Amino acid sequence: MKTFKFTKKFLSESWYILVNFVVAVVIICLFKFWNISVSKFVFKNASETDLISLDLALVTPVLSLVFILLFGLLVDFFVNEVEINVLPSNEEDVEVKLPAPTVESNEYQTIYIEIKLKRKIENKKMVKIIIPYWYSFQPKKNQNIIYQEDGNFLINLANIKNTDNSGRYAAKIECYVISNDSGREKNKINFERESKSLILNDSSITFRQLEGDGKL
Repeated sequence: MKTFKFTKKFLSESWYILVNFVVAVVIICLFKFWNISVSKFVFKNASETDLISLDLALVTPVLSLVFILLFGLLVDFFVNEVEINVLPSNEEDVEVKLPAPTVESNEYQTIYIEIKLKRKIENKKMVKIIIPYWYSFQPKKNQNIIYQEDGNFLINLANIKNTDNSGRYAAKIECYVISNDSGREKNKINFERESKSLILNDSSITFRQLEGDGKL
C-alpha cells in the first residue's frame, strides 16, 4: 500500500506558500472593495495597477511573516508536541521478526514505546495505539501510562510525570508482541491523537510475520 510519504512531506514543508496566497488575496480584496492600500500612503500619484503591484511585492512578505510569527506563538503556548518511538529491544535490529505460534509455545518479542513531551500535561489527553491485526500487543503490567480500554490500547499522556536527561517529560514502556498466525505481513505500529491540542510525531520499527516454518 502506497503511503505517499514524500508527497505529504513536501506539502507539509511548503505550507507557507498557502499563507502567501491567502495574504495576497486579502490585499487584493481590500483594495478592490474598500480602496485600502498601504502603498497609497507613500505613492499617492501611482496608478491602481502600480499600487496593487507594490502592495503584493512589499506588504505580502511582511504580513506573511507576522501571520507565521503569531501562529508559531499560538502553537508554542497552546499546543503540546508529542514524540513517540517504537524501538526494538536490540538497538541493532532493523525489524522485529515474529514467528508463527506453535502448539508448544508462542514466542514473544520485547519492544519499547518511548514517549517524550514538550511540556507536562495536566489534564487527561489520550493517544490511541493502532496495532496490526496479525499480532497481539501487551504493555508491561503495573503501570498506568499505557492501558487497554474497550478493546483499544491507549496512552494517557497526563500520567507521564518524570523527566529525561534533556528535561522533557518522558517515559519508556516495555511491551511484548506475539504473532497470531503465520504469513508474510509487514507492518508498523501507528498512533492516533484524540486531541487537536497535540502535535504527534511518531515512528515505529517494522514488524515482519514469518511463515510456519520460520521463513520470511
